[in-house]
Amino acid sequence: MQLTVLGATGPIGRQVLQQALAAGHRVTALVRDPSRLPQRDDARVTVVIGDAALAADVERAARGSQALICALGPGKDYKSTLATRTAGPVLEAMAAAGVERLVWLSALGSGDTTRRQSLFQATAAKLVMGTLMADPSARSAWRGVPYVYRRARSR
Repeated sequence: MQLTVLGATGPIGRQVLQQALAAGHRVTALVRDPSRLPQRDDARVTVVIGDAALAADVERAARGSQALICALGPGKDYKSTLATRTAGPVLEAMAAAGVERLVWLSALGSGDTTRRQSLFQATAAKLVMGTLMADPSARSAWRGVPYVYRRARSR
């Protein structure tokens, strides 16, 4: 299967890319800085330089893929609006590229992130998707798109 991975240079995206390749998939990785992608020279990986907040860049990366996996994360910026800034462009690009499957991953509120978050931040992390879906433009963009949203859970 041909997959497109957004956030492939981050901690979750690196795992997604590694597991996808191990499972025999071909991967297109949309990255801002290809030097941060260890698999950039792997023949099964196509690197597209761009910005996940720009529909044209995501569309260019997604063309020919059967699924898009979004592993974008805020890094250490818990006030990041990355999810809300990218949801619309990602969905717009998927529609234009004919990609019908979406997996949106997040680790907010799991593992080490729980120790670094205040109670407010932890609560906010649980509400990220609720906030995203409360945004009328994002909510309407998701209509009709089969998607899975997974948030890692702490033990």
